[in-house]
Amino acid sequence: MRASSAWTSRTTSRARRPRLTPDPGARPRPGFRSPGRAGIGDCLSALRPIFRRRRPERRTGLEDPGPSRSGPSSCRMMASEPSSEVSASCPSEGAAGPMKLFKNATSPFARLAHAMLIEAGADLEIELVNQWESPERLVERNPAQRIPTLELDDGTILTEALLIADHAARIAPDGSHLKATSPQEAQITGIAFGVFDAAVYTLNGRMIVSGSFTDTAFDDQPMGLRRRRSMTGGIARLDALADRLSTDRPGLAEIATVTAVDYLRLRFPGAGWLTIPDRLSEVSRAFADRPSLRETAPPA
Repeated sequence: MRASSAWTSRTTSRARRPRLTPDPGARPRPGFRSPGRAGIGDCLSALRPIFRRRRPERRTGLEDPGPSRSGPSSCRMMASEPSSEVSASCPSEGAAGPMKLFKNATSPFARLAHAMLIEAGADLEIELVNQWESPERLVERNPAQRIPTLELDDGTILTEALLIADHAARIAPDGSHLKATSPQEAQITGIAFGVFDAAVYTLNGRMIVSGSFTDTAFDDQPMGLRRRRSMTGGIARLDALADRLSTDRPGLAEIATVTAVDYLRLRFPGAGWLTIPDRLSEVSRAFADRPSLRETAPPA
């Protein structure tokens, strides 16, 4: 009962509190309406700009400050960097540097990516590396320690040859032949890619088995024979599709085919099991002087 009485007393006390009602005879202050139910929102709206002006800006140093007004949108001020260093490191508008491609001189994967970037007209800087030595500048960009690795002008890293080739097609100018892709081109590209992938696998197998690229003991093992069939079968399939290849402007299919043919000739000279059909040799010769394929050709 006491608890009930106390509760009743409290509720009765609240019920008896007088309500604040506007004085109809009072003169309102300029710019304000009487604080009736309809005028409270207006009062708050009028006060909000005052509080906003007086409230100091609160910065934690952890948030992304957004684009710099004096530089490109890619510039970001880090909490640990003095503003003087940031202004020195942010390039001016339109001053983006070239992309950087990490490659070696003989990799067919690197050649495919490099040739596509040249065809796209990319502003490119080349850095030759020996990926087997795991150079720090490559490892810090690509944990897989593989080539090609492409560093874009904004610091983004692209890896794997076909992904870089796709990027080249994307940045090519409007109307470029690199943008005219088709399922048939993808078919040829995939076959050619499988050919030089099998060739590289064979060389790696030789290194594992005998420690030498020239020792052919691995080639006669079951896995070596399987890779050989991948190469000979792929070349035969490419020959059957050779009439779909252009001899005027090299797209991805032509670059992949030339890369496959030239790499087999480089790594398996005089091999009795390897024959390059005339039509594929003709495609290779047609683009021998094309800058994208001449400048990326492996050394003899």
